[in-house]
Amino acid sequence: MKNESDGKVLFNEECSICNFEIKHYIKRSQLQYENCSQKGDKYLKALYVEFPNGSEIKGVDAFIYVWSNTKGYGWLAKLVSLPDHVHMHVLPSWSGDTNFMTSIAETRVLPEEIDVTYRRLQEIIGQILDEKRIGQTGI
Repeated sequence: MKNESDGKVLFNEECSICNFEIKHYIKRSQLQYENCSQKGDKYLKALYVEFPNGSEIKGVDAFIYVWSNTKGYGWLAKLVSLPDHVHMHVLPSWSGDTNFMTSIAETRVLPEEIDVTYRRLQEIIGQILDEKRIGQTGI
């Protein structure tokens, strides 16, 4: 993960969601931002940070970079960078929005009732905690 602030954040200015969020960060950071809407399809599917040596980071790593270098967001960068954590959003949706998250965040939508998701997560988290307890006790 790059920590220096010499990277250029590439974002799709033509996407109203991307543009709204990035304008919020621009007000709070000294980072360089560039509209990538004309750079090609690759850059329209995730947030990228481009460095002077030609290397790039994308997606969550790019957001961590932005948050690490944006006033008031260092805590979020640290939280998302924690090892062995599960990052999840539970959002209300409508039947026609299944491609939205896939298109902008390379994320899959799991359409199911919230109580079904809750029971599934409860079981999985229980298994993870049991495995950690067993590992800590040496059993």
